[in-house]
Formats: sequence, C-alpha cells, structure tokens
Amino acid sequence: MPSIRWDRRALIVIIFGIVTAVLWILCIWQLVLRYKTETSSSSSLLCENKGEYKNGRCFCTEEWVGPHCETVNFCENSIYPFNSSQKFTFTRIIVDRYGYSEEKCEKFTVNAGTPKASRKCSKIGGKPTLDDVKVVDCSKNLKILMDQLHGPDNISSIASNTQILTSVPEKLTTENISTAADIAEQILKNYSQEATATVAAVATVSQLLDARVSEFNFADDNLTIVTASLTQTLQNFSLDGSAIQPNIAVNHISLKPTTTTAFFSAQTVSGSLQSENINVDENVSDLKPDNNTEVQILINVTKNNTVSSSGDGSIGFVLYQNDKFFQSKNYKTHFNHAKQIISGHVANATVNDVKMIFNPKGLQICILYTFRSPIFKKKVTELFSYVSLPDIPISLHSKTYYLLKFRYKKHTYENFKPSETFSEEMSFSSSDQTPTKN
Repeated sequence: MPSIRWDRRALIVIIFGIVTAVLWILCIWQLVLRYKTETSSSSSLLCENKGEYKNGRCFCTEEWVGPHCETVNFCENSIYPFNSSQKFTFTRIIVDRYGYSEEKCEKFTVNAGTPKASRKCSKIGGKPTLDDVKVVDCSKNLKILMDQLHGPDNISSIASNTQILTSVPEKLTTENISTAADIAEQILKNYSQEATATVAAVATVSQLLDARVSEFNFADDNLTIVTASLTQTLQNFSLDGSAIQPNIAVNHISLKPTTTTAFFSAQTVSGSLQSENINVDENVSDLKPDNNTEVQILINVTKNNTVSSSGDGSIGFVLYQNDKFFQSKNYKTHFNHAKQIISGHVANATVNDVKMIFNPKGLQICILYTFRSPIFKKKVTELFSYVSLPDIPISLHSKTYYLLKFRYKKHTYENFKPSETFSEEMSFSSSDQTPTKN
C-alpha cells in the first residue's frame, strides 16, 4: 500500500512538472516569435532620437521630424548680445515657436518676473533659424498696449509686447485674458496683412489657452464678448491666413476652378500642435485610413463663379486644443476629458458634402458651428460636443452643413456614450438660410 501511494504521488509530480515545462516552453516560444516579428517589422524603419515605432511608422518627439526622426526641428541654445551692458539667454526653441529669455523684468517694474525678450525659431531653406530678438518694455502693461492700438504706434511692437506679457499663462487674471484677447482680435481683424504681428497675435491666443481655467470667468460679460468676437475674427482670418502654435492651428485652402474637395488633417505631438503634422490639400478622393491622425475633414465643394460672388473662394480651418474660449454660463461638463474644438469657414463656395473622422487619443472633440436662429433672427454660434474613448474612430457624414440635433429653446450640448454607434446625419449650410430638419 505505501508503494502504491508513493507511485501515485510521483506520477502526479511528474505530470505537473511536464505541464509546467510545456507552459514555460510555450511562453518562451511566444516571446521569441513576438521579438522576431517586432525586429523584422522595425528593422526597415529604425526610429532615431527617442522616436517610437508604432503601426508601421516612427512617432517623433517635438524636437525631431522625418520618417526616421532624423531631422532636427529646433534651434539650439543661444545668447543674444543686446547692447554693451545686457545680453539675453535662450534655451532650445522648437521650430515655429517662440522662446523667452531667462532674463526677467525687474521687481520694481509693473511686469516684474516677465521675460524681457523673445525670439522665434523659423525654418528657412529647410534649416531651423533664429529670428531677431523682440524686447518688451517692462514699464508698459496690457492696458497701455490696448490704448496704443488706437494710435500711430508700431503694430508689430504692440503684438510682440502683448505676446511676451502673456508668456507666463499661470499668472494671468481674468482681466489680463480679456485685454490680451481684445488686442489679439484687433490685430487679426485690422492688420491681417502684417505677417509678423498676426503670428505674434496667434501665439498670444495659444498662450491664453494655457491660462488657469478658473480665470475664464464667463460671468464677466466683457470676457464673454471679447472671446466671442475673437473666435469669429479667427474664423475670418483663417480664410487667407495661417499660423500654427502649440494650442491653435489656423490654415486655409484657396479654391481653384478645378477644386472639388478640400482636406484638413491634424495630429498632436506630446499634446501640442506642430506645423509638420497639420495638413491641408485639395482634390483628395476620400478620408485616409490612418488611425494615427486625430482629426480628418473632407469637404466636397463647388466654387461660386456667378457674377454676384466677389473674391476668390476659400475654406479656412481653426483647431483649438481646448475649450476655454467656449465655456457656458449654465452648462458644466461632468467629464474631465480635454476637448479639441474645430471650426470651418467657407467663402464664395457651396458646400455639397462633409465627411469627418475623429480618432481623439483620449480627447473630447467638439465642432463649432454657426447658424441663423429662427427665433432670434440672427447668427448664433453653438458647440456640438461628444465624449469619446482613446483609439475609437468616430465618423460623421453630412449632405449639408447644419446639425439636425439642436434645440431652439436653450443652449444645449449633445453628449453621447462611446459605446453608441456614431454615424450622425448633420446639416450645415455655408449660407444664412434657416435650417430645417430633413
């Protein structure tokens, strides 16, 4: 009897050992296969400079671009000798962005702690190149700059001073935001041909979008009016202007007689917008099967060639990285998702069809649209928003350019669960006609 019990125990131990060994072998084999697959697939696409290989391509950091993240996308640290007694020191600056000096305004000035100077890194002939240094007047605050807008002062200087004075967003108050937004709006509206000034104004807007959300107090009527006017001016500016900063991208397509479609796409890098990843194109046949791109819009359009239509046809796009300019007095979201806002503006053209696909990487995408209210008999800007989960593409298709899901009585937000099938009929219009449900 003891020998039989021993044999049974030995048999159980042997079987358990064999099963364990087989499982370990299978696990090791899976790891080997996975390693071989990853090695073989990425061997032809080696990502340099901390780029990450994913879905058949390299995802680069902000400092590098190119198929293999091999091309530099920044200006190196620099020291700028301003005069015999003063110099300005700058750290690395990403292409198309502004850097700020380590030297600050003195404590006895109204702008104590604000950087004294800024300079932009631009790409000239494919090479990152530092622009001239802009120096702020530490004795002038935003109110003084606003007053100077109505005088003969240099607009470029006012724009760069405003940009520098808003370069520390966490210190901005509701009043600062309102005044700076007003200055930016006036420059974009009245001096749109001043390229240096308008780029600085867009940079100011980008910095305002980094201000503390608690300072966007829309119980302040002045802030409400200014931000509404600014977003409308940005839409108009987008028809022939372009500028890309970390929190906002403005771009456009000029329509030719042969143009049938207009395409816009965007992808963020480390949570920021970058010129290398903002694309516009024309006569694109369909949306691209690219799960890495966060926003794609394809507009089927016909350019107006009638006698009554004046000017060239154009489509402008504005993409905001958050919704701080679009807060509601009454509605408060229950979600902590970051939100992107995209708006489009059409001039001298007819929109026939709109296709959109969003793949928001953990963001909430919102669509800004304007319509003529049948009750108030005026244009009303609303925000169509929905919540979505990472890596779940959402497609929208429309014959016209107007949301069917809207209510006349009050400002509402349409919130949808990510689990719902998301193919919404939309109705937009580039004209001022009152919308009707199909």
